[in-house]
Amino acid sequence: MIIGVAIFEEDEKYGFHGVIRDHPSHVVAGISELKAGVVLAKVTEAITLNEKYKNKQTNQENKTQLNSSLPFLLCEILPFLPYQEKQRSNQIDRPSIFQILRPRSQLLCLDLIRTPPTGSVMPVAASAIYFLNLRGDVLINRLYRDDVGGNMVDAFRTHIMQTKELGTCPVRQIGGCSFFYMRISNVYIVIVVSSNANVACAFKFVVEAVALFKSYFGGAFDEDAIRNNFVLIYELLDEIMDFGYPQNLSPEILKLYITQEGVRSPFSSKPTDKPVPNATLQVTGAVGWRREGLVYKKNEVFLDIVESVNLLIGKTIELDDVTFHQCVNLTRFNSEKTVSFVPPDGEFELMKYRITEGVNLPFRVLPTIKELGRTRMEVNVKVKSVFGAKMFALGVVIKIPVPKQTAKTSFQVTSGRCKYNAAIDCLVWKIRKFPGQTEPTMSAEVELISTMTEKKSWTRPPIQMEFQVPMFTASGLRVRFLKVWEKSGYNTVEWVRYITKAGSYEIRC
Repeated sequence: MIIGVAIFEEDEKYGFHGVIRDHPSHVVAGISELKAGVVLAKVTEAITLNEKYKNKQTNQENKTQLNSSLPFLLCEILPFLPYQEKQRSNQIDRPSIFQILRPRSQLLCLDLIRTPPTGSVMPVAASAIYFLNLRGDVLINRLYRDDVGGNMVDAFRTHIMQTKELGTCPVRQIGGCSFFYMRISNVYIVIVVSSNANVACAFKFVVEAVALFKSYFGGAFDEDAIRNNFVLIYELLDEIMDFGYPQNLSPEILKLYITQEGVRSPFSSKPTDKPVPNATLQVTGAVGWRREGLVYKKNEVFLDIVESVNLLIGKTIELDDVTFHQCVNLTRFNSEKTVSFVPPDGEFELMKYRITEGVNLPFRVLPTIKELGRTRMEVNVKVKSVFGAKMFALGVVIKIPVPKQTAKTSFQVTSGRCKYNAAIDCLVWKIRKFPGQTEPTMSAEVELISTMTEKKSWTRPPIQMEFQVPMFTASGLRVRFLKVWEKSGYNTVEWVRYITKAGSYEIRC
């Protein structure tokens, strides 16, 4: 079963045709459940209307009819609508399907106009998937197509595992088949593909599938978890991939109709999901990520803006890439710059973005390291907080690298505590609460062990920082308003919180 959204764009020459999601002129249509015969009838109807539209024979009524037909095109029709290769791209015989795998959702676009040329890249079209332990034993496998034999796993063991090439390249081609593999804990997940395929889509499928398994197993995914839950894994594999094509991988949706609980580890949390009536109707509805009939004593909405600062001083520093949850109305965002959505129940990631310019750094680190001969070193570090004086950072940790032959250290700090960690060869300076607009300093003397064989100069690794700054955003992003519309008009409490935390925050010295 296919769950997702159909995306179409209006074109003067070609009419309505499937396009990639991030274009500003998209029309987003929801998906409804229909039987295969009804779907094929709708496809034929839409093609006829589309031909009229191209020949300038359509009117506003036909345009409206075409719009109403588009949402019904994506249902259980993947086996019935294969790729059709033609010499002329504007010919229409049968619609073709292509897939785009996105985080926590499955998007399928139905192209009513053009079909892929010869040699184009298919989405995944996996022939088989294997779960192996570190010895190469097959824990679980599933064959989705008959274009590969059951002995393909032997080729993987012989040419990759036994030749110690597992850590070199995650993609190998053996005997006309491509092997995409990834190690998760003590398990290798191997996807076998016999034709040209999208590698990124395959690895994204593996990552999303592992996250799904962990949600059923209480956060654990290893050899023991697979052996204890092989029946459940087989059931999930049948749902998340159909004839080699990835389907819906959202745990929130799958748990509505696969209610079987996995065998959890003693340290995992207890499941809170309960069987939901009419689960199939909810899963295949236009709003499949939020089930109906949710009632709470207190209605609250918490909106957290969490920014992770990944920084290496010396690079230039703009909101570049934006990725939304499937519940967001993209049309309204493109026209009004307003994020409008029907939220799933519980906590979820609404939006991800990346910035490369105009970043306001929360801290500036000024290190000075002097090497006094071959046995002594002086380290002086000043950290300045550049956010407002009324704000503060929590859990600040500064790690200053020192040589491996460090024998003795002495410190002097104006705030927090400092100690030498021999396991990571660093001076670790911790400040529990760091007020804004302050400049604490740390000075240290380091005595080194003199070695006759040490002739190379010490290569200084970068200083690393860890922190969290509440009510501060490095990008300057602000939420202007947060409103909740609900047909019954109940009262809702809205909260907006800003957090900036360290991702990879490094300073070379």
